[in-house]
Amino acid sequence: MKKHFGCLLFGQFLIAVTFVVLWAKGFAANARVRCACLYGFFMALFAQAGMSVITYAVQPLPGIIPLKWFIAGVIQGVLLGLLVFFVYKPKPEQAKPQ
Repeated sequence: MKKHFGCLLFGQFLIAVTFVVLWAKGFAANARVRCACLYGFFMALFAQAGMSVITYAVQPLPGIIPLKWFIAGVIQGVLLGLLVFFVYKPKPEQAKPQ
């Protein structure tokens, strides 16, 4: 585990950056709480399809473990969507000179 810990941190960093940049560039300008929840939900579904469902398909795990990972991941995604909604506030558009 120690040998690959740097890769683990780098992967988590990439996920966080991607989550926030997609929010900032695509949704933040006119977002509402419902939009933030849906954004987090669908980002979590995308992530959990790879992490939980595919991991279950290729590793000998009892089914309850990936199911718990999946549910926890979706809840975490919704909470992260709310977090970026409440923390990230885009700058107001400045008037463009004509």
